[in-house]
Amino acid sequence: MRERDKFLSNYSQFGFRYQPVVHDYYMMLSGSDAQNLSFVVINDTIPIVYCPLVIETIDGSIQGSYGRGGGTPLPLFHQNLGEKQRRSLETIVFERCLEILKQHSAKRWFVYCDGVSDDHERMEDLLPARFGALDISGQCHLMDLSVSKEDMWSEIRQSAKSIINQGRKTYDFKIYDHNNFTFEVGERHRLLHHKCSGRITRPLETFAQMCSWIEKGAGLMIEQSFQGQVVQMIIVALGKGTACGASVADDPDFKWKIPMAHSLHFFIYEELKRRGFHYFEVGETNYRSNMFQTLTDKEQSICAFKRGFGKRSFPLKRYAWFENKEEEVKFLSERLEKYRNS
Repeated sequence: MRERDKFLSNYSQFGFRYQPVVHDYYMMLSGSDAQNLSFVVINDTIPIVYCPLVIETIDGSIQGSYGRGGGTPLPLFHQNLGEKQRRSLETIVFERCLEILKQHSAKRWFVYCDGVSDDHERMEDLLPARFGALDISGQCHLMDLSVSKEDMWSEIRQSAKSIINQGRKTYDFKIYDHNNFTFEVGERHRLLHHKCSGRITRPLETFAQMCSWIEKGAGLMIEQSFQGQVVQMIIVALGKGTACGASVADDPDFKWKIPMAHSLHFFIYEELKRRGFHYFEVGETNYRSNMFQTLTDKEQSICAFKRGFGKRSFPLKRYAWFENKEEEVKFLSERLEKYRNS
């Protein structure tokens, strides 16, 4: 989509999910029946809206989502639009989305807002909410990389700082980008991921697709080593001015004395800051399970760890649109049953 690429090249900052190679990855996860229905609105040759839109089949029903049920990113609007212009375009875009969804018999549409691609001030006034979608949001933490190193250090939980300092003395780190990444590095990550998980968790071609992020400048690979042994690897997905951890794997046979993740994360923040990035999406940091997101004990522990990076919580806006009330009640009943049995 040439016009999409033109729009993104002129947009000041966006999350990694808008990257074309990342979009292709989620399409791959969706399966062969998924359809990419994304579109661009153009005014006098200038692209002024990019709207990601995908439909896939989940449990026999067609819905707007990708990656097996994940929300598609919120539409992006040209940043020089006036408020009235933007509001008018939002109505046009939303109505066009509903028209497309109904043409394909989709009864649900899930939308995700990453919090780094639009003004924080708009978080409670987004397009889906004003058109009747159900708010199923959570919380997240962000690291502000644009501040001084001293201020960035102050965003770290006090108890984590000594672990970071010990980790920096214990572990070595190596960075791979499009200049030095090789097939062999990608294979090391894939095999470590299988070993860490104890099984193959997703199609093998998706690992190659993630490696293409790095090859095309939309990702980094970082290796963490102890005395020459690779003990952890992570792919960091790159948006424009923003980044997010995407696929981490550690060696279950390595018996660490100093936790690995704290120093790895801070190393990532320092490297991204050096490269001119402004924000890092630490990830979801909900304090508890609810009917829209049921957390395992391990996931709750990960959320608690992530809350140690970044001074405060931000809204992680998610929305669900339904064809009618009956479909919404069905969705709520499904989620309530899952929550009840968790």
